Parts: sequence; C-alpha cells; structure tokens
Amino acid sequence: MGPKLDSAMLQNWNLAPFTYENPEGTTFFAPERSCLELADTPQTALAVSIARRSRFLSRTKEAAAGLDMRMLKTPVEGKFIDLRTVSAELPREQRWSLGNAVPADIDGVLFRPAERPTATAIAVLKGQALGRSIQTTHYRFEWNGVRIDRLYAFDEEGTVLQPEILAGKEEVLAA
Repeated sequence: MGPKLDSAMLQNWNLAPFTYENPEGTTFFAPERSCLELADTPQTALAVSIARRSRFLSRTKEAAAGLDMRMLKTPVEGKFIDLRTVSAELPREQRWSLGNAVPADIDGVLFRPAERPTATAIAVLKGQALGRSIQTTHYRFEWNGVRIDRLYAFDEEGTVLQPEILAGKEEVLAA
C-alpha cells in the first residue's frame, strides 16, 4: 500500500531528496546516500542556503539577479545519532566514512553545519521521519553577480539583512 494522500512524503520538497541524487553529496553522506539536511532555526537555514546558493551562482557565473526563496518548516521525529562534536573542518572523506557507519535503524544524524558552527542541523535519512512541511517566510536573495549581498524578508517588517551576520553566534532573527 502506498503513502496516504495527505502524507508528508507526497510533498515534492520532502520527496525530492530521497528520489534524486545530490551529485556533491552532503555533510556526512556521499551522493549515493539519500538524505535531507535541515537546520534548527531560520537563521541557520538562511546561512546555509545563502552559502550554498552563492557557490552555485559563482560556478555558473550568473548575472545579477533577485532569487525568491521560501522557508519551509518541517517537523522531524525519529532516532538520531549526535555528531555535533565532529568538526565541520574534518575532511569530507572522513565525514562520509562516519556517515557510512550509521546503522540502518537510525533515522539520521545531528551535526554542526560549517556555515554556522554554533548551530545544529539534522541530516534525515528516512522520509518517514518527516512531518508535513509548511511554508513560512518568503525571502529574496539579492545576487550582485559576485555574491549575495542583501537578503529581504517579505514579512510584516520588511526585514533587510546583510547575509554575513547570519553565520555568527548571535541570534539576529526571531525563531
């Protein structure tokens, strides 16, 4: 029997990471191991998203543009291994080796993202650990042709942020 019609796995943003391989892999998993990385707070999610989108836009040499993005909030429940003591500076092959050692009955790992090492992220290995996602704030990343230099939130305040402040220890966004 397939998933229920209201299943969280039918949402394309929950299904895609388990359907399509990430050619670069993730923090702890090689491309062959499907997973979805999520952040503990909106600030951490934005810091990670801006860093990754910037790398992509730099590689493709994109002209200046505004990129509209949506923040998703996804509940997670399962059995996770805590790897937050593992340095984000550990070489990729060593991190992937740790990921390969994760037992099959584990739903994922907790870790410190390189883009904001004081925060927590979670790599979910099983879509069944995900609840139904909801869309939250709409953002615009302003790419100037070299880097994302501004971030606009389409919220009640019309928040404007400088991306570099998101990676710090200080909380600059309300959770």
